[in-house]
Amino acid sequence: MDTPSSHDIDVVSALLGDPAFAPLAEEAVRDYLDWDELTRRPLPPGLSVEDTWNLLTTLRRFGATLSPLKDVAGRTWWYTLTREGILCVDAIERYCRADSAVHRAILHRHGQRVLVASHIRETVAVCELDGVDVAPQSAEHVLTSGRTPRNATERLVANAHALLFDDDIGDEPFSPELLRRLYAKLLDGVDVSTLKRHSVRYGLTDRVEADPITKESRDEIVRQFCAYANGETGDPSEPVTVRAHALLNSAQYWGFLPEFSGIVGRCIFRLYASRRDYPVLGYLPISSVYQAWAQGRVSPSIVRFSATPDPRAPGAGGPDYTPEVLTFLQLTVAALDELLRSIDHARRRDAEVRSVLEHDVEINYRQRSIISQAMAHPELELRIREHQTTHNVVYATARADLLDLVERGYLRQEQRGKAFVFLPVPDLAERLDGAVRS
Repeated sequence: MDTPSSHDIDVVSALLGDPAFAPLAEEAVRDYLDWDELTRRPLPPGLSVEDTWNLLTTLRRFGATLSPLKDVAGRTWWYTLTREGILCVDAIERYCRADSAVHRAILHRHGQRVLVASHIRETVAVCELDGVDVAPQSAEHVLTSGRTPRNATERLVANAHALLFDDDIGDEPFSPELLRRLYAKLLDGVDVSTLKRHSVRYGLTDRVEADPITKESRDEIVRQFCAYANGETGDPSEPVTVRAHALLNSAQYWGFLPEFSGIVGRCIFRLYASRRDYPVLGYLPISSVYQAWAQGRVSPSIVRFSATPDPRAPGAGGPDYTPEVLTFLQLTVAALDELLRSIDHARRRDAEVRSVLEHDVEINYRQRSIISQAMAHPELELRIREHQTTHNVVYATARADLLDLVERGYLRQEQRGKAFVFLPVPDLAERLDGAVRS
């Protein structure tokens, strides 16, 4: 390598002090300057747009985080956190940790009820983003009614919902065996040949098809993916939310499972976030918000890019992943805001419902207690004897309380053997909202 001469140093110093280049360099490093915007800016004398872009990219890469995961051409991904990105990371870390007020709210009945609806939307979005045609109403019915799925799509939706939000694998390290087991759970009872499908993107980053990936290469990709998920590789100071996204996007990009890598990747996203003490991050409707963004339904005031820009110069040390990282962080904050608004709305509606029920002379205090429990626990099962014992009333009174709530449409009655059980109706919240409005 040649030693820089005094002339070279003078040239670089002059360029860094140039009144046209210095502001561009500062903006590129702190806020990210995309190609289209650069073409509209005054450029330093003697430099083309391509030259200026390459210089700015080189400067930005000095402070970049390098990913151990590569693209199909074997190039290293890298990114820098812009000022907007840092603000997003701060908000996510403040609100998504296990000790946050948001997590406490989720554990309350307001949050639990919100999560039921949010998880259904997220499940539908994850399946659609992975190329499966899903009817949202059908998915909601099968996930709330408890009925047996009637076709392959409903079975896949039910399996995906369990995989994304119910299954707990403890502290088992991420491994190729775990990925295969998650995949097997997803496809349990699913006749893939009968699914209605559509074409898909590869997450935020479109994959450019290269030569077919050999089994040996695919195995190595999975090994690197698991090492990254286990924290064995990568920058240890990397924000949890950025690494969680990189895992999800890498699963979608590589498609290292026979199919539905995106669904399994979203499961890994949730498991990774939970293990790093960010449970709220795993619960957020990330995929449904991303889907809305991809369809142009997210305001430009919320997300900077309406589509991730073409870096135009990917050869400067590997592809620049900064726009994708910033977009994901902003979409995550949007999903967090949506969750917070939903919880606040549920809290206010609960207060209104309690006020209405307290003034409803036709509903006694024992029935109000049942409704409050049902709002907090949609899976609640009640029996006449239990209600009788809890409130120290005769059997006939306990039976009348429950049957009256069935007649009012708040509970449903099912027979289990010779006994009857009473369960909240699936749309209890909507029925109570109707009572408030009337």
